[in-house]
Amino acid sequence: MKREELFHQMEEDNALDPYFISYYIMTVGLKQDTFQEGISKALYYARMYMLSDDVYLYRLEEDGNYYCFCHSPFVHFKPGNVHHFIFDNQKRLKGIDESFEFTFEDKEVSRMNFVPFQTDSTRYLLFILNNGIDDPDKNKRFLDLLKRSYSILMQNAENYWELERISKEDPLTRLGNRLSYSNVCSEMGDRPLTYSLMDLFRLKFVNDQYGHEAGDLYIQETAKALKKLFPAYHISRNEEDGLVREPTGNHLFRIGGDEFVLISEKLSEEEVEERIKLVSAYLQRLPFAKQHDVPVGVNYGIVTREPGEEIDELYRKSDLKL
Repeated sequence: MKREELFHQMEEDNALDPYFISYYIMTVGLKQDTFQEGISKALYYARMYMLSDDVYLYRLEEDGNYYCFCHSPFVHFKPGNVHHFIFDNQKRLKGIDESFEFTFEDKEVSRMNFVPFQTDSTRYLLFILNNGIDDPDKNKRFLDLLKRSYSILMQNAENYWELERISKEDPLTRLGNRLSYSNVCSEMGDRPLTYSLMDLFRLKFVNDQYGHEAGDLYIQETAKALKKLFPAYHISRNEEDGLVREPTGNHLFRIGGDEFVLISEKLSEEEVEERIKLVSAYLQRLPFAKQHDVPVGVNYGIVTREPGEEIDELYRKSDLKL
């Protein structure tokens, strides 16, 4: 059955109840095993309702760039072309809060609809290619329904992700906690990696002399420096996918009071050591550090995983090297 025939059948069966579209998007989105799968499937329904070729969902990240969160299955146009278009027009898209449309004559892409929406914490953009609904009133109603439906769906997803983040994140540093550490270790299998255990020397002196609030500042600044030196992602732009965030293979955790762990899947012992040394220099240049009698720095032990070696053994070996 063609999309137009399916659409008209849905229209006859449901009389375009104002909540029909929202119901399908929400129930499909929430019934999947993961929100990612549900949102992708829900985009398929949005694509069908709009009689369009493709529907993409973009998310504005903290670095100020729009990244493709997901798209409807069986895309018609190359994703790379879509991503490049969004990237090249990011400045214009960030300043628009209402849905708008571009139309073109005698082109493969004859119509573009942009539907921005906002959750409590994040800005999103629905990008609809070749919308096939010509009735202006019906088109506006459908776009408004999509905007409301995805606002609710993404807010629900973010609430879930926030609870998941809190369960796996250390509240003081926003690094992974012990639960996150255990999960990552169990997912590593037998992969080669570089493992580093770190703690802060002279931190006990700071806690005794200046209080635990001063000690917490050192812990937070250490985490901040580690995240900059060992980022979880780096940004790249390629012809196939446009602007993407690629995992670096770095995993950071705070597993004790002043105890940090780095698991790196790509960096060598020498590369890890070179970066960790910069943390001590950074801590000693902090304005509040100059008020203390002794400098605080980073102890570290770095080991490379041998074939068949358990990660618990890496912890023990790196602890001996501290």
